[in-house]
Amino acid sequence: MTIIISVKGNPTKLHEWGLLGVKKMKKSILIKGLLTIVFIVVLQLACLPVEHVYASKIPTISKSELNFESASAKAQTVLINNLKASKVKKVEVTNVYEDIVRVTAKKKSGKIVINVKPIAAGEAGPVVIHTVYKKAINGDTEGFFYLDKITVHGGSSPDPTPPSPGGEVAIYNAEDLFKIKDYSEGTVYTLQNDIDMTDVKTPLVNSYGSRISLCDVTLDGNGHAIRNLSAPFIAHNAGTVKNIRFENFTIDYNSADSSDIAELFKEYSSSAAPFMVNEGTIENCYVSGKISIGLVDGSEVSSKLTNVGGLVGENYSMGVIRRCRSDVDITINYEEHSLNPLHVGGICGESGSNEPYNRSTITECMNSGNIITHRSGAFAGGITGWAYGSFSDCLNTGKVIGDDGNTDIHAGLFGWYSNADVTNCLNNGEAKYGINGYPISNTQENWEEDMHYTNVYNVSSKAGHMFFQLGNVFEVPGTHAVLDTELMDQNTFRGFDFTNTWEMGSNGPVLRNIP
Repeated sequence: MTIIISVKGNPTKLHEWGLLGVKKMKKSILIKGLLTIVFIVVLQLACLPVEHVYASKIPTISKSELNFESASAKAQTVLINNLKASKVKKVEVTNVYEDIVRVTAKKKSGKIVINVKPIAAGEAGPVVIHTVYKKAINGDTEGFFYLDKITVHGGSSPDPTPPSPGGEVAIYNAEDLFKIKDYSEGTVYTLQNDIDMTDVKTPLVNSYGSRISLCDVTLDGNGHAIRNLSAPFIAHNAGTVKNIRFENFTIDYNSADSSDIAELFKEYSSSAAPFMVNEGTIENCYVSGKISIGLVDGSEVSSKLTNVGGLVGENYSMGVIRRCRSDVDITINYEEHSLNPLHVGGICGESGSNEPYNRSTITECMNSGNIITHRSGAFAGGITGWAYGSFSDCLNTGKVIGDDGNTDIHAGLFGWYSNADVTNCLNNGEAKYGINGYPISNTQENWEEDMHYTNVYNVSSKAGHMFFQLGNVFEVPGTHAVLDTELMDQNTFRGFDFTNTWEMGSNGPVLRNIP
């Protein structure tokens, strides 16, 4: 460092913090020069460069507008300049355009790195990056940075006209799924490959801005998988969905403040399932994953949630679920006993009806997922929580367990049973009650009038009682207890078609045509 002090126009040069060549200076001027030097030395010792004494450089975002050629384009990185990660306590992202872009921010290599990944065609922005500082910077304890405009090209303004009736539409990625439209009669949408939905955190939205509903159209998975969904997939199916594997489907409703879920329930059926409502046909589909519901009673969501299903929330009217399998573990755990009845089922939460005009149907379906309820006021069953309609050739091998008594009613096949026709069904899963829990009727006369069983079996070692309210007080026609020694004998299961529908597995009968 070189310092020049001008004394009466005669410069005196000082080197490396020492006084060199000072001659014949008056005492008062010398003292002033020394004070100046001392001041500068103190600043140096404190590691504060002179040019930074008054202010730090202002943090700025490296770019505020981004463009992507398509939804499959590579992610882009944005930095916050003049801001060391070590000075940041936390960083948060507010993004209401998650259906178009996924934005994450993290500390990396001493910097704040923002990753922007396209999901579907459209325009997004602003996306807010909020940083909280450990110590004030330029007097500020926090900073806000904005991605003002993010454009994902490739159909950001799709033609609102549905495809021609009877046409086919190829589906390659999540972006293509967003193009599914309502009431495109006769259209067949076909998956061309597996699709990863990790970055899609909300239900799909079609070009009209509402969550996907299918009416008189077909969505054919062609044997492919849709993976890592973390929200209901289709709100209302009145068409046909077939040949799809939903792998690692996850719903986690464990917050008393879940306003986004509440908004979803306001617009559609209050169901937690891949398909919220089915009035069409779902066939040859498989789903694996987990659903966890843990809400404070009286919260906005718990007051609306009525159906939880491994595949379907509510199978209504003429809805058909055929040759499907669920391997979804469901856990319900409220802090207090819910006053709102909750129907929980491995295949569907509620299978309703619109008597006398039509009846819902579930046939050749299997549940292998476990259902656990606690203080929820739930009616839980391996097949459905509320049984109303027609059921045939169904199998449960999953556990259905929960609180004793009237707090939770859980059974191997049906949680709540009312005026249903049940044929050729088997419970081979652990449950307190094998066939059904709470009935509408509680007398033998009414049971025989409202309950219609034909060749319905329960493995006694898995569930000691077949019915909740009756226990084993009287025999219900059409139902049979199966001993372990009888389990591997086809002759035990009268009415089962072991040629076309059933086959003998390693632990009893299994369905041969399910995925």
